[in-house]
Amino acid sequence: MDLQLDRTDVKSGGRITGKLKLNLNKPKEAKGLYVRLMGERRVTRRGKKRKETVYNYVQQLGGEKTYESGEYTFELKVPEKTEVEKKMGEGMAGAVVGVAKTLGVLEPVRYYVKANLDVPMSLDISKTVEIAVL
Repeated sequence: MDLQLDRTDVKSGGRITGKLKLNLNKPKEAKGLYVRLMGERRVTRRGKKRKETVYNYVQQLGGEKTYESGEYTFELKVPEKTEVEKKMGEGMAGAVVGVAKTLGVLEPVRYYVKANLDVPMSLDISKTVEIAVL
């Protein structure tokens, strides 16, 4: 599987387009073909670090069927930055966010485009690309 994006940096609220190329050795029965835009950040609570999903949009490119090698195009809308993300460099709010980041309590959101072919009773075929939301 190959995941090609028109760009890997996109403005907050913008759109990103891409092409998913399936390169299969043989046809595969699958529940569906999906592409998702997800945002995650690491948070520390009570001394424990964990990942927190802050955005998760899934677009289905194909339903349950037998998939062969081929190309699929898609377009995803990137979310607007949250108020906290917007204020990271502004005044007192920026200072508070800066202290939280320094202490490891709040880390920036990292965005990914992930494509996967959901193959039952087997490992899914997937590919992930990180993008920068400006």
